Amino acid sequence: MAEFSVDGLDGLIASLQEVAEMPEEVQDEILHAQADALIPEIQKRGYAYGVVDPESGSGGKMLRSIKKGKVRMRKGYRYIVVAPRGTRKRGKTKTTNAAIGFFNNYGARGIPARPFWTDAVETSARTVEKAGMEPFDRYLQSKDL
Repeated sequence: MAEFSVDGLDGLIASLQEVAEMPEEVQDEILHAQADALIPEIQKRGYAYGVVDPESGSGGKMLRSIKKGKVRMRKGYRYIVVAPRGTRKRGKTKTTNAAIGFFNNYGARGIPARPFWTDAVETSARTVEKAGMEPFDRYLQSKDL
């Protein structure tokens, strides 16, 4: 009969448990770093897609209004919402910058779709992940893991 033995499994379990019990402050720092990395990527992609008229220099209010929100928690998960903030008065009605961003990204009748937002999220996944790894690495090093 074959014999199987493992040394050091207790240390591995303890290390994984410390990572699983990461403080909320470190989780928040990771989320803020990722949001800070994502915002310029979305703005650059918006300029590249022509969400702003580069010749006249007009527009760009919606792209400049993209901000990160506060850390929130829902169903045990922490998250930050990155979205265009504020409103604009267009004629007699107020339009939110989020609605303007939505119509620019997905299009509408008479408005061609310019998927700057969805493309930026996909193409910047590595950048956002890398930004989140820096605070995570600092946490691991502080625990000698």
